[in-house]
Parts: sequence; structure tokens; C-alpha cells
Amino acid sequence: MFELLSLNKDTLGEACGIFAGDGSIYATARSYILEIRSTKDEMQYYRSHVKPLFEKIFGRELKLVKRKYQDGYVICIRACGGRAVKTFHTYLQFPIGRKAHALRMPKLIFNNHEYWKAYVRGMFDSSGSLYLRRTSGEYRNPILEISSPSLAHLMQLKEILRDLDFHFWLEKSNLKIRMAGRKNMERFFKEINPHNNAKQKKFAEISADEILIC
Repeated sequence: MFELLSLNKDTLGEACGIFAGDGSIYATARSYILEIRSTKDEMQYYRSHVKPLFEKIFGRELKLVKRKYQDGYVICIRACGGRAVKTFHTYLQFPIGRKAHALRMPKLIFNNHEYWKAYVRGMFDSSGSLYLRRTSGEYRNPILEISSPSLAHLMQLKEILRDLDFHFWLEKSNLKIRMAGRKNMERFFKEINPHNNAKQKKFAEISADEILIC
């Protein structure tokens, strides 16, 4: 636990947010495997940011690999063995196996506001999206959303976003947190500072649109 607490809070908070969105721990016949996985479209983000971030967590070099599935390829970073499981399961309470109902925010993160913005950043970069929704006429309203398979996890995320004074709503049926409007989006990107290059590009495209609702 001391090794975790000695890490930069931005590093640990963001890594936990990314893991909550894209990570899993599962058992094999010989060991446990921790995996962070996404689509091949996020290769640049994984290569330039996710991989070095988790190398700081584990203190060793990790491989970024492509895995083939029926519908194509995914990219993933793996860490095998006891230290990975001890860090993310024993200390941080991330579940082994399916996360749908068991996922919760680590107590270390939830109980310390200094981790919150980094955690939200990791969640948005891994499980968030940004798009324009037509509202009326030629106007289009920017929507920013974060999804999670666990309602309990979203309720925790709702609490910290509320304490950070963001304006949003929770859609329980869709398991999403959404916020709307240009001002909300701009404040989110300024204060949370997402690192995913694909989402940065989308933000720039939306910001350049002259017919947004404020």
C-alpha cells in the first residue's frame, strides 16, 4: 500500500479511472492476468499515454499487443502475476471477473478529493464520448457522456462530479452520466484535461463549430 500512496496522485487517480473503464482481472489455469483493453482506433493514445502510465504503476516495461477477435482486432496491455492483482484487487478493491455489478470506485480515490479530477479524466478517456445532438433548426448541442456497467459506480461518480460543481444528469436506464452545452464542455476540458487524443480532436472540432448553443 505504501508504494501506491507514494505515487503522484494524478498518476494513480487517472490509472484507476482508465482501469475502471477499460480494465479487467481474470484467472487462468496458472495465474491471474490484469488487462487494459480498447479498440485499435485508440492505438496512439495507448502507445503514448496508457502504456507509460501503467509502467509507472508497476515499475516495469509492459507490452502493447494486438489481439484478434471475430469482429476484428483489439489492443491491450497485460500484467501477469501476483503484484498486479495485489495492487488492483487487494488494495484498490477492483473485482476479479465481470465488473457489471461489482465495480466500485476505490475507497482510496473516493475518500480523497485530490484524486477526483484525475479519476474522472481516466474514466472519460476510456469510457466517455463527445458528440453533437440536434435540438432545433440548425442548432446543435454538444453532449459529453461517461458510461459504466455498474450503477453503483455511476452513483459514486455522480457524487464526486456534484462536489466538483459540474452540471450533469444520470440516466440509470442507459447507465450513463451526461452533461450538455458548450460552457459545460469547455469547463470540463479545461479542468479535467482529458489526455485521449481522439477526444481532444473531437473537442477541437466541436469548439470550432460556430452554431453551437451555449
